[in-house]
Amino acid sequence: MSFSWKLAPAFLLMAETFEPARVERGSVADVPYGARAAGVAIVDVNVDEKGAVTGVLTVQDLPPFTDVLKRSVQDWKFQPAREDGRAVATRVLVAGLFRPALLFFPAPDSLPLPAPDPDASIPIPKSVAVPPYPPNAQGSASALVELAVAADGSVSGARLIGEAPGFAEAALAAARAWTFRSASRRGRNVPARAYLIFVFRQPLIS
Repeated sequence: MSFSWKLAPAFLLMAETFEPARVERGSVADVPYGARAAGVAIVDVNVDEKGAVTGVLTVQDLPPFTDVLKRSVQDWKFQPAREDGRAVATRVLVAGLFRPALLFFPAPDSLPLPAPDPDASIPIPKSVAVPPYPPNAQGSASALVELAVAADGSVSGARLIGEAPGFAEAALAAARAWTFRSASRRGRNVPARAYLIFVFRQPLIS
């Protein structure tokens, strides 16, 4: 399939000048022992032109796990976003899917979509996939996954940050199945990176 740069819409050319921020160093805070809640928490992270986190806003609250996300991202270090070759401040989506201590957990109901923000710079999840608890895994674990989200909102790549022995494949497969509303910047759709934290809790045997 051929593509003519002459016919490329102006917004596509603009989108290619924007490179989203990327985590250089990140980890996941401890999950409260015995927490019974399960589902998805989402935060919107402000990252300055030096790659430092300057603020965290709650998009979807799931106590006590929203605090886990906020504690986690405060210490993350990013490669800053770049626009037209210069470092710029931006925002980054971080979502956490917290499984209960059960073998089977259905996908949560549809997530509420906030009103479109013309300068959001973050993709918003439209649907989520829940990783199964791997049959040969043991114990509880957290897996941090970086997603590349294309300007049309589709997932174009996924990679694991750090290690999650026994849980990595399940986390990556689930992450690739998430769907998003496109990120935007100055009213134009742009590529983005999103960070998903999957928390697996060892199933209780009754």
